[in-house]
Amino acid sequence: MFFTISLFSENFTVFHTGKLARLPSVFSFYCYIEVHFQVDCLPDFNNLLFVPIMPKNQNVEDKMSRDDLLRQIPGFLKNSPVGTHFYEILNDQLIFRGGNFMADQILQTDHRKLIGKTIESAFPGLEKTDIPRIYKEIAVKGTSWNSDEVQYHINDGIHYFKVSAFQTLSGNMIAMFSDITDLKNSELVLKLKNEELLAAEEGLRESEEKFRIAFKTSPDSVNINRLADGMYIEINEGFTHLTGYTWEDVKGKTSSMINIWHNPADRQRMVDALKSNGKVVNLEAKFRLKNGEVKTGLMSASFFKLRNEVYVMSVTRDIEEIVQARATIRESDERFSQLAENIDDVFWLSEGNRILYLNSALERTFGFKSTSVIQNINNLGKVIYPEDLPVYDELTSLRRSGKTEPVFRQLRIIDPAGKIRWIWARLFPILDENNQLFRIAGMVSDITLQKEIENELRTAKEKAQESDHLKSAFLANLSHEIRTPMNGILGFSNLITRDDADAEMKNQYVEIIHKSSDQLLHIIDDLVDISKIEANQMRIIKQECRLNHLLDDLHLFYQQLLKQNEKTSVEISKHYVLSGDDSVIITDEFRLRQILMNLLSNAVKFTHKGHIRFGYTLEKKNLLRFFVEDTGIGIEKDHTEVIFQPFRQADYNNTREYEGTGLGLSISRGLVKLLDGSLELKSNPGKGSTFYFTIPYQPVRPPEDNGGNALNETDLHWNGRSVLIVEDDEINFRYLQEILAPTGLRIILACNGVQALEEFSTNNPDLVIMDIRLPQMNGLDAARKIRQEGSTVPIIAQTAYAMMDDKNACFEAGCDDYVAKPIQREVLLGKIAFHLKKVKADKTI
Repeated sequence: MFFTISLFSENFTVFHTGKLARLPSVFSFYCYIEVHFQVDCLPDFNNLLFVPIMPKNQNVEDKMSRDDLLRQIPGFLKNSPVGTHFYEILNDQLIFRGGNFMADQILQTDHRKLIGKTIESAFPGLEKTDIPRIYKEIAVKGTSWNSDEVQYHINDGIHYFKVSAFQTLSGNMIAMFSDITDLKNSELVLKLKNEELLAAEEGLRESEEKFRIAFKTSPDSVNINRLADGMYIEINEGFTHLTGYTWEDVKGKTSSMINIWHNPADRQRMVDALKSNGKVVNLEAKFRLKNGEVKTGLMSASFFKLRNEVYVMSVTRDIEEIVQARATIRESDERFSQLAENIDDVFWLSEGNRILYLNSALERTFGFKSTSVIQNINNLGKVIYPEDLPVYDELTSLRRSGKTEPVFRQLRIIDPAGKIRWIWARLFPILDENNQLFRIAGMVSDITLQKEIENELRTAKEKAQESDHLKSAFLANLSHEIRTPMNGILGFSNLITRDDADAEMKNQYVEIIHKSSDQLLHIIDDLVDISKIEANQMRIIKQECRLNHLLDDLHLFYQQLLKQNEKTSVEISKHYVLSGDDSVIITDEFRLRQILMNLLSNAVKFTHKGHIRFGYTLEKKNLLRFFVEDTGIGIEKDHTEVIFQPFRQADYNNTREYEGTGLGLSISRGLVKLLDGSLELKSNPGKGSTFYFTIPYQPVRPPEDNGGNALNETDLHWNGRSVLIVEDDEINFRYLQEILAPTGLRIILACNGVQALEEFSTNNPDLVIMDIRLPQMNGLDAARKIRQEGSTVPIIAQTAYAMMDDKNACFEAGCDDYVAKPIQREVLLGKIAFHLKKVKADKTI
């Protein structure tokens, strides 16, 4: 025999056999029990439980005690279809110890958050009732209690509950409850059924009327169908409101006849559930309304017997708004998922130490496996750059401390490839209804490129600031460097005109003016050279160079310079290893001389005693290694690169001791590079410096001596010869006129290119001195015109542009020679003598 007992039916009768029954138990063995059970007039098979009540001292086959069985009851009820709460008496307080899933679903709570609280704090709505007192009495005394009138406020309003409570062990109790709010609306129906068995026909009619009132006034759709043929027996106003069908529409018809099921499969699911379980709970189905519209309803149904006829009562609630809300939430979730999975930022959602969601950007952007982090969130700490671990600890403290403010931090990680990358981490707390930390949403962005750009901008800013400082220092220095020789030129130019100055004094003034002019010209040359080097416009003209002669000239020049500067305690010496034809090489002699003079001038400037040595050695038979060594002040190690930068010196502040533009070494390095070499420095502060540079060794045999442009004063008599001077500046013309007056040359003047062609055609001069920059027609075009007419008269170009490119342009235009302003008398006369002598020889032939 198999017995059941229902604890939660509306009306029930309790029976007991008074005998022992041998039943299979939940423990998988047989036991003998005394059965107490109740029979539900309206069976609800999902709420039926086996409750074996074991009499004390009863002998059973497997000897399981009553206390052992009672200890197991909480475990049996965990998955019970009725709400169940467990309590324990501690310190005279009734403490909540847990509940089951159905209890959470009914009360809309999470019992895990309430464990350990008193019944009053866990369920504040019970404070004003007798339930806390009743539960304590049950736990202590072992009494039991049943009620179907318990009221409790849930989020959507007051609900009615049927409650049964009993002791399990001393100090422990269980409360079992079910929500009978909906059944309250049908209370009269159930009462009518019960009274049918117990009362007379008059009472039955009265109960039926009450049932009909409750039935009709229920806000949900309620309909009763006969099980035998499915015909509608009754519907309420809720049914008409939901479906649009009136009683006249459904009278004598079935649900299939009015085609109310949108999906016939939903009807079949209901039928199958009724057959197997005797009831249907919360079946979601779509119904076709009378107007053709389709709505979603949540339907529950069960059997009941009335006057020996079985009926099915169905209660349906309109949940279309809920379905639409679910669809909206689902659509929102899909959009969120699409966004989260397609952004390059890492996004995650965590609860405690558990990752609830992590998008694919962690692997796609950073290369880390997501599974490692999902399995253990603390694995993130393994990729943090060691120096940034305190920042990471600060971020993780949000999870531990429960802070409610967002946190933003920048830190570094090491990706799987070993590259250090910057990230921007943002943590956003998610709070529960009590403003307590519930979850954390986080985002991480790769800002490595941004950091690199920031560093580049910072470096550029620092360089710009330094450049601005250097520019200011350079301009102040340049102003000083230019004004110094200009003061000498202007000052002594005024003094030379004084009547009280004798011839010797005037010669001294002229010498000072000459030196100041050379100094000013050197400054201008440096500015032009550095500009051309930086613009990559400097041209190297490689020709034959007598290397040893060059070093001899420099040695003699700097011996005199040391004497002039009264540095008698400094000895200068030269060193070279090649002799004769081997010392004649192919290079740009002008630029080589310029490099050596820059280095030697620095050595003279910064050496106060000791020696200066310069020269070259031959390395690997194809490389000349030049050196300039001094015992001067030396250079600090952190300045060995600074001094090669334009406008820089080792000391460039306003109080620096040594003058100069700071361009010499920068120009020298640039020129050495153009000569296919490299410049190096070795220095010891306080002991001296040595500059080294290399150029290729390309020896040549020197050509036969054709007299060159060497000046012989005895040859400066050119009576009967004429020269055309093309010059638009009167002062420059007068200067040339003064130089040429003693030579006997007849001078012809032209002020522009057009006039030059006219004078040349009219006077047929023996030589032309052609300025390049002229009005109307420049000198180069005028030279081309002369050559186009077939003339071979020597043309010596003169220009203020001291560029090697200008020399090439002059030769391309047909000029035979070139002098740069300011013109030196000896240079000009030497060139004139050479070309006039050559013209005479050509005419003789």
